[in-house]
Amino acid sequence: MNFHIDGHPVRSARLLFTTVFALLALAALLLPAPASATITEFPTPTYKSFPEGITLGPDGALWFTEFNGFKIGRITVPEPTSPEQCKDGGWRNFPQFKNQGQCVAFVEHGK
Repeated sequence: MNFHIDGHPVRSARLLFTTVFALLALAALLLPAPASATITEFPTPTYKSFPEGITLGPDGALWFTEFNGFKIGRITVPEPTSPEQCKDGGWRNFPQFKNQGQCVAFVEHGK
């Protein structure tokens, strides 16, 4: 089977696969690694409720649905009390902030 790339014949699927694999490997080496994330688990009030659809609400709390529990749940998230808690990646402990600046501004100026 003959493949064509930009009008040029590629005689082997193996060559095509090798080329694509090499490009993906190169991209993986050159692209920056994703930032590390912190995962915090919370117990749900309903046994085997299968929580899903988690989102940050306008009140700063995390809201979710309990699929098998037929309920809506709310988790209040902690708020920083000093700018030091926001520095050196500490803002990632507070899911309501997208960056350190938002976290520091919250502490200094309130909601």
